[in-house]
Amino acid sequence: MVARRELKVRRLLQGNQRGFTLIEMVVVLALIGIIAAGIAMTISQVVAVNSRTSSKMVALRQVQQAGDRVSKDVLQARDVDPNKAGDPFNLDLTIPYWGGDPPSEYSHDVNFTLEDMPGQPGLKQLVRYHTSEPTRIIALYIEPAETSIVPSGDGYVFKVTARVGTQAETREYEVKPRPGS
Repeated sequence: MVARRELKVRRLLQGNQRGFTLIEMVVVLALIGIIAAGIAMTISQVVAVNSRTSSKMVALRQVQQAGDRVSKDVLQARDVDPNKAGDPFNLDLTIPYWGGDPPSEYSHDVNFTLEDMPGQPGLKQLVRYHTSEPTRIIALYIEPAETSIVPSGDGYVFKVTARVGTQAETREYEVKPRPGS
């Protein structure tokens, strides 16, 4: 009798202990594949958006730096001479030394020009030359065909475009020399 009971219990356990069928395994693997593909696509989109946003922010910062520096120097200038020597963009300024009372007759010259940017064919860097300061690169990734300074009313319109990868930013700045200069 004990043997019979054990046999019944074994049959009961064996009947309830069946494994996964091949179809169930394929369905589970397909669902895991779909979920993994969705996660991978989401991650790749986040990385792509992050890259585009980063490039756009770099381009925007370069345009802002160029506009800020040119605006400050033109505001201080006594003489402004844009597009000298037939260059597409060349800005010469004479800035008086305003120290002392009355201001001194001494002045210094500032020149902004676009020069080739290493490793970036077609793009330029905005360089500032100053008679009493070291040469400084003001902005990078500048599109020379879309950068200009032209007279407008009692001042100038400085248009600058920076391109980083496929992202570009363009800004126009109204710059005015010191009144009475």
